[in-house]
Amino acid sequence: MIEASAPTVAPPPTPSVAEQIHAYTSPPGEATLDSLRSYLGKYPNDGKDYLRQGILAERLKKLLGDRYDTVIKNLETVGPLTKEGGRWSIVGNRQHQGGKEAAAVVIDPGRNGLRVWLLSNGRQMTFTDLGEGHIIPWTPNVKNVMANAPGDAAK
Repeated sequence: MIEASAPTVAPPPTPSVAEQIHAYTSPPGEATLDSLRSYLGKYPNDGKDYLRQGILAERLKKLLGDRYDTVIKNLETVGPLTKEGGRWSIVGNRQHQGGKEAAAVVIDPGRNGLRVWLLSNGRQMTFTDLGEGHIIPWTPNVKNVMANAPGDAAK
């Protein structure tokens, strides 16, 4: 009689993207992300560089910490701030490294929240500042960029 060995069960795959949540509470009197409305349709180099100065830059620095510089480098070649539904987004990549080094920022002006996607060194990371259970959906444009990135990122 031949004994059958018990089937082995492979461990579940490690998620390709882990959401890093850093809940943000704005201090009284601080400008909200809705104040960026005047930049809709504009590139960061059309006047004030809203990625490096002002409320969006400050919020990105707080959310991303030491990854802020990487996100900015990955937004060297970037489109304008775009409105899709009730959310706004900006998407780009590092010059001459499209598909390998990229980033996207989604702004929910109604909830004064941010969600960031970063592709760097083959690793995908996402960040949000609304807190646990309050995810900002990706815009269709961001989903398209994520779908073309290595691995399975579009969630």
